[in-house]
Amino acid sequence: MLALLLLTPAPFALWRVRRERQLIAKLRDVASLRSMSWWELEMVVRAIYARMGYSAQRLGGNGPDGGVDVVLRQGRHKTVVQCKQWKARTVSVNIVRELLGTMTAERADAGIVVTCGTFTGDSWGFAADNNITLIDGLRLIDLVRQLRPVTDLHADPHAAETVPNPVALNQRVTCPKCSGGMVERRVSSGPRAGSQFLGCTRYPVCKGTRAL
Repeated sequence: MLALLLLTPAPFALWRVRRERQLIAKLRDVASLRSMSWWELEMVVRAIYARMGYSAQRLGGNGPDGGVDVVLRQGRHKTVVQCKQWKARTVSVNIVRELLGTMTAERADAGIVVTCGTFTGDSWGFAADNNITLIDGLRLIDLVRQLRPVTDLHADPHAAETVPNPVALNQRVTCPKCSGGMVERRVSSGPRAGSQFLGCTRYPVCKGTRAL
């Protein structure tokens, strides 16, 4: 009986890894992201951060509007994650404030809010002042694309060499002004016309840029 109890989690773990791989593989754009259920979004988020080197645990069972959905740990550092699978609603600053309260209750060092959609302008400012990272649909897809080689390790044993360092990854794609997502843009006029750079996805509300 004890042996059976010890073996029970193994098939579930294998199913979870396989299912996470399938979900990540089909994510190509925000539309495919929004087609997911709330619990599939949580699985994707857990998988992404696990592949970035975190110890990631999906709590589950809270429903689409529960409190903490995923807990991340790196050493003694604890981060709580809340996922909002909202297709038509923009995440307001009130939701971000609620997460700050949850961070205090959970004694977490940082917080992350993930949504398939977007955040209001004041959400970004509040998050930046309170060690909270906001990940909108575009940013999440960007993370999936950059970490996708990890999901193909079974096909290419050398694929791990192409996986970016998690710290460098965040530094490269996070807006320096609001911590939002960034996309490639091209200068349309002037002496630098035609050159490329990274611009904030919230432009023109935020005009943060990074050099490529």
